[in-house]
Amino acid sequence: KRFLFEAFDCYVALFYLAFYERNVDKLRTELISVFNIDTFRRMALECLVPWILQKLSKRQRTKERKIVGKLGTEAELDEYEQFDDYMEIVITYGYVTLFASAYPLASVIAVAANLVEIRSDCFKLTYITRRPRSLRSDGLGMWKTLLKC
Repeated sequence: KRFLFEAFDCYVALFYLAFYERNVDKLRTELISVFNIDTFRRMALECLVPWILQKLSKRQRTKERKIVGKLGTEAELDEYEQFDDYMEIVITYGYVTLFASAYPLASVIAVAANLVEIRSDCFKLTYITRRPRSLRSDGLGMWKTLLKC
């Protein structure tokens, strides 16, 4: 459900411009601003906000406790949720594939953003969240179906 709402929110204005108004110049202008701002907003929110919240809570915890140890510190971190990471990649893929003719540079920006995304996910998994439990998986699950559509 959440993915449908997020995708609808990201693409509805662009579909309106592309198929109802049929104005490619307006679509290109809107796509440039929406895609670029959304890409940078997601990158900033993914790492900066959790990092700042972690620093603030760490400061508060240091006042409360004296000796916790490494395991205690790691146990207090937030749990990792992979849903948001997959959703970001699929929505970026949608921008690139659905509107490539209106904004060809989006693919280059998406590649650069995905490289930054990989590093930010590494940072998030290393410093901000608990280590995820390893689960056996045959593939991407429902995300593979969404990418095929």
